[in-house]
Amino acid sequence: MHFFVKWNLIGLLLLWPAIGHAQLMDPGSAKPEGEGGDPAGAWMADSTALPVWASPALLQLVEDESIDGTVTGTLTLDANTDTYEADYVTSVRVTLRIPLLGNQTIDSTFVDTFKHAGAFSVGDTSLILMPTVEEGETAVSDTLGFTVRDDSLFLIQVVPLPPQYATIMANFGLDAPLAILGFERVEDDQEPPTPPDPPPTGTSADFDGNGRVDFSDFIAFAQNFGRSDGDADYDAKFDLNGNDSVDFGDFIAFAQQFGQ
Repeated sequence: MHFFVKWNLIGLLLLWPAIGHAQLMDPGSAKPEGEGGDPAGAWMADSTALPVWASPALLQLVEDESIDGTVTGTLTLDANTDTYEADYVTSVRVTLRIPLLGNQTIDSTFVDTFKHAGAFSVGDTSLILMPTVEEGETAVSDTLGFTVRDDSLFLIQVVPLPPQYATIMANFGLDAPLAILGFERVEDDQEPPTPPDPPPTGTSADFDGNGRVDFSDFIAFAQNFGRSDGDADYDAKFDLNGNDSVDFGDFIAFAQQFGQ
């Protein structure tokens, strides 16, 4: 029973790094929907602020929330070849308090890099991106709501969650949060901005040494969560921030490496 509770609490916490890709819209704001248009062209975001929509039910789980984020980089959609190139980065600082976890606080910065290319298509108010993959791999398309207004492109993107935590969202009956990415049309003489480098991750969270921080590493981390130096079963490799305890700071470090 103790492990079951810990599993679900850690799973719930892993939702918050994914939510941290925006500036939080006012509670009660309508769920954003795309209006369509012609998205073809070269688009650039230069430290553009990101609004994010979260359902009222999700917001009820936290207090004192503050999200400050930006998107930087480019997205090119070539109507002649129906191909695209995405090279942009979202960076955000999120602070909040979780009464459910004894007023646990989060204050951290998260960075996501979107760098891929492939084919695109448009369906009404949806932009469908199908990335090119290596032979033998399976391509997974992204379907984004979008709006084009004058020289601006807005993408409505479901905040990505690891598949295993989508189940947790469903168990809580929560809608996935949505981020709104804003881009401006690139003029011929404009130089695209250079996306920022991701912050250093420190100690590797690839605990099983298979070259990827995946679900098996999460299971190992969850089993060691809460242990400290001096405990008979303490293992220092799970202490990612070096404070002699496998605690919430290590969880944040693990979540930042998950999927890499």
